[in-house]
Amino acid sequence: MKKIMTLAGAVLLAGSAFAQGSSLSGINLRLGFFYPTDSDTRDATSDLWFTGGIDYKIKDIGLGGDSMMGYSLGISADWQSSDDIRVIPVLLTITGQPNNGIYWTGGVGVAFNHAPGYNKTKLAYMVGAGYEWKSGMNPISFELRYYGNGDSEVNGIGAYVGFRL
Repeated sequence: MKKIMTLAGAVLLAGSAFAQGSSLSGINLRLGFFYPTDSDTRDATSDLWFTGGIDYKIKDIGLGGDSMMGYSLGISADWQSSDDIRVIPVLLTITGQPNNGIYWTGGVGVAFNHAPGYNKTKLAYMVGAGYEWKSGMNPISFELRYYGNGDSEVNGIGAYVGFRL
């Protein structure tokens, strides 16, 4: 756990140093915990897994006329890990965000699943919602995501705190 916290601190410090420029880059870094919804998986590992991720906004897209909602297309990659089990979902995402800071996101792609003696690539998806607090140079986000996986044993809920660079 000490190594994970040291790594998390290093990522946050590096990200804030990178973010000293005058405009946001479209990159969002996040850290948190993942709760597998399968009880057998929790019994074999732990109830809470470490998770971290990165989102990259590819472009803003216009959907509809004078909507107060902004949409963006992006790529998301996460690392969910406990003991000898790792899941790395890589997803194409769409995010909708009105001007009040609350947003939703969803994506589809692949997950690279690893356990001892098992390495498979499976279909993956994600739906989530969050709140972005815009204070200072780098907005901070609080987010919940549900991850679905072709290996249903590693479906679960992620809770994150992140910041945009």
